[in-house]
Amino acid sequence: EQQGAHWDPEAMVPHGPKPVPPDRWFESKPVLGRVFILMAGVTMNAILTIVVATSIYAGYGRSVVPAVVDTVVAGKPAAAAGFQKGDSVVSLDGTSIRNWWEFLEGVSARPGATMTVGVVRGGAPVSLTVTAESRIEPDPGTGAPRTMGRIGMGPVNRVIREPVGFGQSVGLGWRSTVSMAGAVTGVLGGLFRGTVGVETLGGPIAIARTSVAAAKTGFEPLLTLIAFLSINLAVLNLLPVPILDGGQILLTLAEGVRGKPFSIRVRELFLKVGVALILVLFAIVMFNDLRSLVRSWIG
Repeated sequence: EQQGAHWDPEAMVPHGPKPVPPDRWFESKPVLGRVFILMAGVTMNAILTIVVATSIYAGYGRSVVPAVVDTVVAGKPAAAAGFQKGDSVVSLDGTSIRNWWEFLEGVSARPGATMTVGVVRGGAPVSLTVTAESRIEPDPGTGAPRTMGRIGMGPVNRVIREPVGFGQSVGLGWRSTVSMAGAVTGVLGGLFRGTVGVETLGGPIAIARTSVAAAKTGFEPLLTLIAFLSINLAVLNLLPVPILDGGQILLTLAEGVRGKPFSIRVRELFLKVGVALILVLFAIVMFNDLRSLVRSWIG
């Protein structure tokens, strides 16, 4: 009997009457094989983020702040060394400086050290000597306390585009992906520690509003949002919540350690807990979304 356009009497379920052989079942695969399969979605989200981030750098270049002084804090090492507003920093201890980030990284890596800074002032080169203060601050990448050098000086509020080659774009795309993943992980850690409130979480409405705003701003902000949402999905799917990939990976590894699979009843209980947690999270983000929407309407 014809069952449909794709029905084949010699095919396996669901396109034919023949059952799938037990050796092809997901449950029959070795532990590492099942973990590899479960990691596929997370991996693709991470790859998408890298591809999009790389495309942004390749197409638009790198956004950098020029190494031009705007503010000099009175009483700080920069003021004592003679830095002035409008100075263009061109070198640090003989190393060429192309933008403010390079200068900041160089100073941060020299707490308590005396440095020679080359600047251009009024078209003429000037050499200044400054000793950095030692200050303990959170590391921008990891959030862990770190001793950094500071001199009390700020850059101009201006961003320029710096063209980069494809190879450098790939490296920047990778670092950007790692940085975004770290930011998401930091928020999750803050939620568990209680330092980040659940009222900061957003749901579908917040995502839609942010997407529309990004699209109106331009194609680059929209691509950036796509990359950030993609890495969000990757990190969140790795959480050890039963219904997510991370929970299934944890269950699979537990079965590997145990030496045999859990019973259907245990698996059902495991999934019910996961569904309950997801429903609670969905209720929280929807409440936050609706509250934000009402506030925007009221003004």
